[in-house]
Amino acid sequence: MYRLLDQNLIHTIEPGSFSKLFKLQHITMSNNMLTHLTVGMFDGLSQVSSLSLYANKITEMENGTFEPLIKVSSLNLKDNLFRVVPRGIFDVMPMLGHIYFDHFFLCGFAPHVKDCDPKSDGLSTSEDLLGSIVLRVAVWLVSILASFGNLIVLFARCVSKEDNKVHSFFIINLAISDFLMGAYLFIVAVHDVMYRGVYILHDVDWRSSWVCQLCGAFSLLSSEMSVFTLTIITADRYFCIVHPFRFRSRNLIPAAILMGCLWIIGITLSILPLLHRSYFGDFFYGANGVCLPLQFDRPFDDGWLFSLFVFVVANLLSFTFIVWAYIRMFFTIRRSNLAARSTKVSQDYALLKRFTVIVATDFLCWMPIIIVKFVTYGGVAIPPAAHAWFAIFILPVNSALNPILYTMTTRQFKRMIFHPSRTFMGKQKSTAGHEMSQSMSRTRDREIGHTATSRLSVISHSNTMKNGTPTTPRNGHMENLSHEDNTNNEDRDQNMDSPE
Repeated sequence: MYRLLDQNLIHTIEPGSFSKLFKLQHITMSNNMLTHLTVGMFDGLSQVSSLSLYANKITEMENGTFEPLIKVSSLNLKDNLFRVVPRGIFDVMPMLGHIYFDHFFLCGFAPHVKDCDPKSDGLSTSEDLLGSIVLRVAVWLVSILASFGNLIVLFARCVSKEDNKVHSFFIINLAISDFLMGAYLFIVAVHDVMYRGVYILHDVDWRSSWVCQLCGAFSLLSSEMSVFTLTIITADRYFCIVHPFRFRSRNLIPAAILMGCLWIIGITLSILPLLHRSYFGDFFYGANGVCLPLQFDRPFDDGWLFSLFVFVVANLLSFTFIVWAYIRMFFTIRRSNLAARSTKVSQDYALLKRFTVIVATDFLCWMPIIIVKFVTYGGVAIPPAAHAWFAIFILPVNSALNPILYTMTTRQFKRMIFHPSRTFMGKQKSTAGHEMSQSMSRTRDREIGHTATSRLSVISHSNTMKNGTPTTPRNGHMENLSHEDNTNNEDRDQNMDSPE
């Protein structure tokens, strides 16, 4: 027996309205105006096997609403407004085998249902947190590069002595913020392994856990502090190049105060969604399996104004300043008459080129996010899979590249890495040369000794022949001979030890 109640502008259903329809097996109430599902409204529908509430305005469901529907095997809740349902609300329907939602993350509230639609959000599936092998490999690769790369930067910057301590201090702060992105991806990768094959059973617990909330806070803090620090680095270079005489002396105290204020702002922004649940809801960070609050598929969800300000307004202002500052720096150097003769200006020009490459990579990572956010606010639908690619390939890649661009390709880092090798090889070469020199010196000493003995023999023989008696050579003559031979030895030794 069927009951079609589609397009009847139904706003509410009073408890007991279906109490006498014992033989009803299929009921559809699509395209109505229902906003709340309350306890008692489905009383009497114990024989119903399929229920469709498609295209209503449902925003809230009370726990226990579906208790009378013990034989329902198919439930359609597509095209409604709710984003969260009470836990266990579908557990009272033991025969439920098919359920239909607008968003994959709602399937986590019905883990016992074999067929839940949609089956994936482009990122996760019912089996795995990261449904693609490409994503699984990429998340480990990028997390390792971002984590260990920035640890190397921190070690190198702390160990090496640099003249520009302020600049090095800014790079250290950038490395710390980028390291947080690596830590965030590492946590996601570990939980993907933990939930492999049974992810849907843990989906809601994972997305509502403090670990997922911490991951979301890490991702937001890392991305924003990276943008803030890059802006400060650009401003620092701008004042050094455009106004070199006005800002001659720089010290760490103002830089530390400035970065401390930025870290306070960044931490405040990242924990604000955790403290103000009435505005952000319970799943601002946990809206997807990777705990990333970009809201591409639901642009006007809870906290959308905050997301607009952070990911669009603040970042766009920062990038606008960066572009303007580098254009000013470029033309300032071009106009300078000392560009070809001043060592300092030449160094600044080389540094300008390096930072231009760095800013270009940041633009490639962040401008797509700004553009996509603008497009979604304009009403254009973005595939849910976009979260996966932005979470793994766009947002964190900048954190993995910054150590290479800022530190590992610099002359000082290369000198620190390769200098010990050159020193060791140089010592080996010097030791070998010294041993060879000593060996040849000993050989020459023996030859000189033999020559001196021969000379003494000749002198002695000559004196004997002249005077008839043997005589001893004068000390002065022997000293001159010894001094001459030693001088020749030293000159030869120096020639052998000197490089070619």
